Amino acid sequence: MKKLLSLGILFFALTLVFTACSDDEDPIEIPTVGMDDDDPMTGGPTNPITTVTFDAVTGDWMQETIDAFTERLVLNASATGADQAAFAFTTTTTAIGNTVLPTDFTATQTLSGEITTDVTLDANETYEIVGAVFIRDGASLTIPAGTFLFADPSNNASVTSDVTAADVIIVNQGGVLNANGSESNPVIFSSSSQTSGSWGGIVLLGNAPINLAGGTGNAEVADNVGEDLFYGGTASDDSSGSLRYVILAYPGTQINTEAEFNGFSFYGVGSGTTLEFLEVFQGQDDGYEWFGGTVNASNLFSQAFDDSFDWAEGFVGTLDNIIANQPSGADHCIEADNLNADNDAMPRSNPTIMNATFNSSGDDDAIRIRRGTAAQFDNIVFDISGNSRFHFEVDDIVTGQLIIDDVTTFTNIAIDAGNPAFTGNANN
Repeated sequence: MKKLLSLGILFFALTLVFTACSDDEDPIEIPTVGMDDDDPMTGGPTNPITTVTFDAVTGDWMQETIDAFTERLVLNASATGADQAAFAFTTTTTAIGNTVLPTDFTATQTLSGEITTDVTLDANETYEIVGAVFIRDGASLTIPAGTFLFADPSNNASVTSDVTAADVIIVNQGGVLNANGSESNPVIFSSSSQTSGSWGGIVLLGNAPINLAGGTGNAEVADNVGEDLFYGGTASDDSSGSLRYVILAYPGTQINTEAEFNGFSFYGVGSGTTLEFLEVFQGQDDGYEWFGGTVNASNLFSQAFDDSFDWAEGFVGTLDNIIANQPSGADHCIEADNLNADNDAMPRSNPTIMNATFNSSGDDDAIRIRRGTAAQFDNIVFDISGNSRFHFEVDDIVTGQLIIDDVTTFTNIAIDAGNPAFTGNANN
């Protein structure tokens, strides 16, 4: 009697289900695990790992870790990347810009030594940069639109048998550099040799937070210019001035036997500084490098033989609308660190990289993140020559775990179908 009753109840329940499905309403869909990028049973990634895994001998990521990284890559074939219209001010050799670099290196004025009071240059003059030019605490240098400045490396003295003193602009903590060009009349820095690596570029030293022990550091540039160059502090909104519509051509002189100058070097630079519409052309080392700091930057173009964009030491700014155009033989579009000595040092490097296009004919993977950096990547377009380069190289355990934990994010990413997404090694 109990069995008959149970069967009757079951028949009644099934009748209700089929009656409901016979109406005009859509039938109930039972989800299938693994069909989508996210697990519909949990709402999270289908890959269940919560900790990075790697080969104990080689250090290479296990496939399950590569899969977990890939599942966190939110692809969008319609991603637009950088707005190239913003780069009309760049050099004609980029196939984007309209500016022709000057080739007349006849100086009518020189710029040298220490600037200790407020100085304004004259756009009608042509300036030769002679040696290291320091803008000291409390002083400012103003460079109006259309001014042309150049270095002549043949005039530089030897520091050691391997290193020659650089022509370079250095803004000390408390100093201010205002170089404000326009789209049709940028401020141009170049070299009379017209060869990559023939002068030192621009160095800003600010008072914003970094994650070195004690909160301050001495820039590696000091090895070349002969004096300590301190940076870092607690002033997040510190200002080192304003750089707008500025072109640096051929920077990258040797600092010491281990390093070269970047195009733009930003040491502990604060958010009160303006960095907009800048180009590095034929940089021998990195195009732009941030050592900590909080500054934001937009509309940056880089062609460099090392890395185009580089950060370390707790950089937390936003880079918006940027292009890396890596030539043959160059390194990464981005190489990014937190701190080598302590991958978990705070503040952790965690910038936002948005609206970017990364073109590379170089020898390395497009983006390398390591040493505990996090980052937020959004609206990124890749164009990588060949089918042997990866989009993202993830090195070391801390950096990999930040991806697993969704601290580092990848949204609206358009990748090259022929190039794998992720590679890396836990021991690098």
